[in-house]
Amino acid sequence: MARIFAYLRVSTAGQTTENQKSQIPAAGIEVAGFRVMAETVSG
Repeated sequence: MARIFAYLRVSTAGQTTENQKSQIPAAGIEVAGFRVMAETVSG
């Protein structure tokens, strides 16, 4: 069984990772919630 992770990243305070997160199931991919990593505003 394969483990699938998702890495979501945005670079400004005005952006969110919600759009990226919604694209995962839209592409037919299942990712367990605890396997989703998100980073915001990196500097």
